[in-house]
Amino acid sequence: MIAIEARELRKTFPVRRGAPVEAVAGISFAVEAGERLAYIGPNGAGKSTSIKMLTGILHPTSGEAAVLGIVPWKKRRELAARIGTLFGQRSQLWYQLTPRQTFGLLGRIYRIPADEERRRRWPAWASCSTPAQLFDQPVRGLSLGQRMRCELVASMLHAPEVLFLDEPTIGLDLVAKARFRDLIVRINEEQGTTILLTSHDVSDIEQVARRVIVINHGRLIYDDRVSVMRRALLGTKMLDVRFEQPPETRRGGGRAAGEALRRRREAGGRHRPAPDPQRLGRPARPLRRGRHLGGRPAARGDRLPHLREAGVNPYLAGWRLGFLRTIRSPGDMSVRIGFFAIILVVMTALWTAAVDANGGSLHGYTRTSLLWYVFAAQTAVLGVRPRSVEEIGDEIGSGTVAVQMLRPVSVVGLRMSIDMGEACARLIASFPVGALITWLFVGAPPSLPALALAVPAVVLGCAANIASRHAFGGIAFWLLDAKASWFFFQKLVFLPGGMLIPLELLPRPLELISFALPFATMAYVPGRIASGHPDPLLLLWQLGWLAALLAMAGAVFAAGERRLQVMGG
Repeated sequence: MIAIEARELRKTFPVRRGAPVEAVAGISFAVEAGERLAYIGPNGAGKSTSIKMLTGILHPTSGEAAVLGIVPWKKRRELAARIGTLFGQRSQLWYQLTPRQTFGLLGRIYRIPADEERRRRWPAWASCSTPAQLFDQPVRGLSLGQRMRCELVASMLHAPEVLFLDEPTIGLDLVAKARFRDLIVRINEEQGTTILLTSHDVSDIEQVARRVIVINHGRLIYDDRVSVMRRALLGTKMLDVRFEQPPETRRGGGRAAGEALRRRREAGGRHRPAPDPQRLGRPARPLRRGRHLGGRPAARGDRLPHLREAGVNPYLAGWRLGFLRTIRSPGDMSVRIGFFAIILVVMTALWTAAVDANGGSLHGYTRTSLLWYVFAAQTAVLGVRPRSVEEIGDEIGSGTVAVQMLRPVSVVGLRMSIDMGEACARLIASFPVGALITWLFVGAPPSLPALALAVPAVVLGCAANIASRHAFGGIAFWLLDAKASWFFFQKLVFLPGGMLIPLELLPRPLELISFALPFATMAYVPGRIASGHPDPLLLLWQLGWLAALLAMAGAVFAAGERRLQVMGG
């Protein structure tokens, strides 16, 4: 039964100047279920690009492929639940989390109950010979070798049917490499997992794989058993020796001695000429006739029972993770609350002077109502990480988002749920602190019911802000340098969003434009309600824009993922 199949698979990357780069130039091969295949070649040969197409990260320019009977780029999430991936140069772990937290979240993403997740985690962890104490250290504090062992455990957590390993032993010491190889072989033999391995380490290929495919310049040039390749390529070793001084020679000089040695070896039958690199092995194995992509049953689809009935929501787990991660960082929380308090004090002084200079009122805002407006607007905006839109764009531009696409959940949905959990944790700390500071400076709020209604308005404002940041950050799927647009986004939140000034104080044309944009729901609406205007219609306005922004973020990421361009590992 075939687990992986490719037919005339091609991928061409457009470049800004010059001809397009053809990374994969029409490769065809098939991998049987349970096979261990080494997929090797020099740097830039097209190995990682091939794997990204077979896992659904990249859409091919042309050709066909199927993994477990699934077309990867058409049903990426369905396939992600049945395969495992490990990219040696890209991490699938969250650097701010500990391995224990990471595995717990991945277990929920794959809808694995907590007790089942722990049962699967420990055998693999013990096999990697890693101290259990590392479970509670942040991933960013682990060495490269320790992190790679964690990556393997994360890849195996959901018992995948196919395991893609792209340079998995990079950075490991000799002992760890040996244990890692033994573990991969045992996974294959005990669970029947299909292994596709790329590596520049000959020992990885010899000790793990049974079959090898060599690819160069995007073309498949060799396909045979590892034992055959070993005899063809490793039977003769060529040494290039250079002397500082001409060596002393005997029996007619070095050339004559070399010729005599060659004749003696030929006479004894021990000499073989170096192999012709143009005639290595047999040609690439063609796909079997009469067997078609899509017309073949998937390999062992019942390996991992679907655990949706377990009642584990990955997005709720992401929210909880973001919430706990934030409240467990007291240093970061203290700095943010301190910064928030400074802004409130400065804005209080500025607006007090402005109101006093205008007879005690500005467009219906008294000093008290105006400063409670500033409190709620600032709380809503500062609940979201200020540079998150840049982080989103950087992860898209660097290709880090490709690893996030290998999980059977919505990339943008999981990201937003984690960000919302972080925002809620910050609001729990900053809202009472800000309210206390404002109360001490200007007295009680204009209306206690309005202050109570401002709480959901602030939460909705944060949610709309997070959704808009993902929709805006997704521009990086299309632009090579989108940093200027991210700076522009920040200014849209500050001015048309009403963070610094109520929209009624803007010039009339700019006020009308601001009310037509979604940014007003992020800061203006919470501030307006807290200033003594408890209008429930303002919450409905927020809900409407929030739904639109969520749909927009989902559409941007869905379209962007289809055109993602990630070259190399």
